[in-house]
Amino acid sequence: MRRLSVAFEAMYPQLRAMAASLMRRERSSHTLQPTAVVSEAFLRLATRDNDAPFESESHLLAYTATTMRTVLVDHARKRLSKKRGRGANRGATPLEAIATEADSGINILEIDDALKTLEAADARAARVVEARVFGGLTIEEVAEAMQLSLSSVSRDWRFGRAFLSEQLSDADERVIGAESSGGESAA
Repeated sequence: MRRLSVAFEAMYPQLRAMAASLMRRERSSHTLQPTAVVSEAFLRLATRDNDAPFESESHLLAYTATTMRTVLVDHARKRLSKKRGRGANRGATPLEAIATEADSGINILEIDDALKTLEAADARAARVVEARVFGGLTIEEVAEAMQLSLSSVSRDWRFGRAFLSEQLSDADERVIGAESSGGESAA
């Protein structure tokens, strides 16, 4: 844990910038701040079951990106469950509930669902997309962290982007269809 603490401290400005970049994509009224996202990620990394050291700074960055994604998804789910508990969106799917928010901005739960679908189709491409989007890593840094060739990472990045674009546009069409048909699914 000591090595993780030292590595995290040395990389803190970069991690804080990563978190700030993620938070700029969130709705303006988001209750988490970048510092809280980094702190929560550190706590989760420090208490993880696997005590194996990270192989490089890029490896730690990629792993931290995954952890930050989990922090944001958990926060969004908790917020949504509180909303449902008050009855505002009882019975609505997470996608429908968030789509009705006026200040929604980027929808982290939709992205998480799309990434899970991508992971089922191509786990490596999902890790590449996660490292690029949530970690802000370059193609070269992802290649180093995952010990892959640049061409493999580039190919996975192109595939993952196209896959997510398709998944997210399908999700938008389902919401629009549900709204235009009086709340029933337009399948």
